[in-house]
Amino acid sequence: MKGAGGFFLAPIFYEVGMKHIIVAIVAVALSAFSIPNEYEVKDSCDYVEINHVYRLDEGEPKLRMIQYIWWEWRNKVLLPILDPATKQRTGNWKQGSDFIVREYLVVYSGSSRPNEVASVSLSKKNDKWICIFYDKEDRIVRTVVCNWLTKTHTLYDVEIENRDIIRVEDRNNFHKR
Repeated sequence: MKGAGGFFLAPIFYEVGMKHIIVAIVAVALSAFSIPNEYEVKDSCDYVEINHVYRLDEGEPKLRMIQYIWWEWRNKVLLPILDPATKQRTGNWKQGSDFIVREYLVVYSGSSRPNEVASVSLSKKNDKWICIFYDKEDRIVRTVVCNWLTKTHTLYDVEIENRDIIRVEDRNNFHKR
């Protein structure tokens, strides 16, 4: 007979997945101990979007990818002018204010093997959302504090669409170590 602890934890492993449990354990361990600054970087943004992107296969939606998108508010940005009747872009631009993408991270890709290509530990503390993940490009643990969280389900890539408003090179990227 197995111990009660094994039966108690079994649903957690099946529902969340082992990879997410490991990321959560690492995140707790890293926050509990003093980490040298060269291995951890803290950033902030206005909000984080967990965007589920689908494609239609024979009329049925199929998950293409899941990405975390970190957004920030810009007081001055050029925005496309839309035709009021068609909602299509006219080719003209106006100065305005809007949220723009700061960074993004694909965590699931239907075309990759394995499908889970990254993992983010997400928690809420003092009315703020905390995202902790390993940044493969900078080879550091990154903590991003966000004011709120939203989950979306779209048939298009929100991050790619935002590139029409602000080029990737002009984004206020996360801090480098």
